[in-house]
Amino acid sequence: MDFLALSQAGAIIQLHVAMAILAAVLGPLALLRKRRDRAHKTVGYIWVTAMAVTALTSFFIWELRIVGRFSPIHLLSVLTLVGLVLAVYRIKSRQIVAHKRTMWRLYSQAIGIAGLFSFLPNRAMNELFQIGTPWLVFAVAAVCFVTVGLLVKQQFNRQVSRDFSH
Repeated sequence: MDFLALSQAGAIIQLHVAMAILAAVLGPLALLRKRRDRAHKTVGYIWVTAMAVTALTSFFIWELRIVGRFSPIHLLSVLTLVGLVLAVYRIKSRQIVAHKRTMWRLYSQAIGIAGLFSFLPNRAMNELFQIGTPWLVFAVAAVCFVTVGLLVKQQFNRQVSRDFSH
């Protein structure tokens, strides 16, 4: 790992990466917790905050410019912020299954898809994990993201189906 690349990045990128990693780690803890208790709520609030900070800081990262300073990743950030508001609204209005599905989609799309984009060659996360050629780093990241995503999704589907059977 080359932490020099991250340490030389600007403060916004460092905050963005820290919050994205926190959200990636906390997501499964919140999604897969069997009981919806205080611990679930606490992890959930921290996760939502980490996701919001990750999405908001992305608007100040302009490495990949397609339309002015922005790229399709920024559209994903807008959708993430909308999804977070929708997920919180759904749980507050006791739409539990819709809340779970929204949270799963947020995790898989915002962490999975955007996270995978961050491992493209010449991006900060790719440089951080120098294990060979940039495309090898991306390929390893893709395998990891897909594997973790499938495992979390499988476990999540079991929980949702249990919720409907009660």
